[in-house]
Amino acid sequence: MVQAGQNISLTCNLTSVTDITWYLLRSDQLLPLLTVILGKFGEDTVNVHTADRRINSMGALESGPVALEILEVKESDAGLYFCLGRCAEAVCVNTGIHLAVNGKEVINEYICICSPFKLNWLQTVLVVCSYWKFDLIMDLAVVIKY
Repeated sequence: MVQAGQNISLTCNLTSVTDITWYLLRSDQLLPLLTVILGKFGEDTVNVHTADRRINSMGALESGPVALEILEVKESDAGLYFCLGRCAEAVCVNTGIHLAVNGKEVINEYICICSPFKLNWLQTVLVVCSYWKFDLIMDLAVVIKY
């Protein structure tokens, strides 16, 4: 849990990737935040998919993990963050990071965890999240066109 106003950095632990996209899953909405693409000469290109200027990337794909940086966190930033990337002709998904701000969560009464997995290269990726609600384990499937 973080306090409103703090700066945070969430690390994408995928390695050997040519690009990654960070997503926020919040109250049944899947929001793409930014994509980092490795160029032919080792430079990264960052495409931001949100108008929120507090969202940035840190690090470089070629030299190590890429992190999502959120400046001056707000309560509305609460939710599940995860990154998805292309690695060796497959799509890899990082374990989700559940962010709570000031003790408030947008995903009420349950915790969501994304399990990492690889799929053969397809245009559509399925991310399955498991969460607990009222002492029951439930699954939420998210389809991402990638």
